[in-house]
Amino acid sequence: MAQNSSQAVAQAATETVNTCVIRHTYGSYADMRWLYAYYDLKIQKFLEPRIVEYKGGRSGDLYFTLLNGKQYVLFYYYRRAYITIEREVEASLVEVDCPDKIKELGRARIEFSSFEWLHEQRRKWIIPQQIMTFLQFVPYFAKPPEFTAPQQSKDEQERLLQMIRLGVVLKEKS
Repeated sequence: MAQNSSQAVAQAATETVNTCVIRHTYGSYADMRWLYAYYDLKIQKFLEPRIVEYKGGRSGDLYFTLLNGKQYVLFYYYRRAYITIEREVEASLVEVDCPDKIKELGRARIEFSSFEWLHEQRRKWIIPQQIMTFLQFVPYFAKPPEFTAPQQSKDEQERLLQMIRLGVVLKEKS
């Protein structure tokens, strides 16, 4: 019996983990905002995390359930007021290695101050739709982010992946 028990423990230890939960935070304050989101390349949609709000809803934890061995695009937004380039959006191609490792395979970054400049880049077909969709999730007015969005275009997704693989950095001139 003891041998069977130790065999079961050894087998459980060698089995691969199929999913893991990754925690990120979000926040919305007067001079600073930040947010993370994962985009599923297969279904072409953003994942909806479990959100745990801190007191007041201005910040909290985001719990994303990810599949082991799968690739996602990890989006990150950061805004800090009173500096030259106030806002930054990053899109990173990542591969999940459960239980808690995220391997970055490439990254694109956009630094900007005005959303007008960003929208102009979108009209010129420079910025893929996924980035604009992600920016709609950024929390304002002490509310937690909402991650609902329709399925995104496969062509736009390919443009996004190309930007990431090339390591594109776009900067708004001040």
